[in-house]
Amino acid sequence: METNVHPMYAHTHASLREKVEILATNPYRYFVAPNLWIGQNASRVRELDSLLQQAKLEADDLLCERILEVQQQLRLKYKIDF
Repeated sequence: METNVHPMYAHTHASLREKVEILATNPYRYFVAPNLWIGQNASRVRELDSLLQQAKLEADDLLCERILEVQQQLRLKYKIDF
């Protein structure tokens, strides 16, 4: 992924694995579509739920584990009950 690209394009055109890593870095805004973003809150855990479903459909066990790890980190950060 090119680093000079606006975050909106970087997020919306990223691969599934790249999207998970972007969420793991916890940017101020995470773009889910052009001009539509979610902030640093519980919405990111829900976004990771949808990414987890896609990873399960692709049968990518390593990515599923990484998504669960990132979800746990975000739940702790945002103080979300399991």
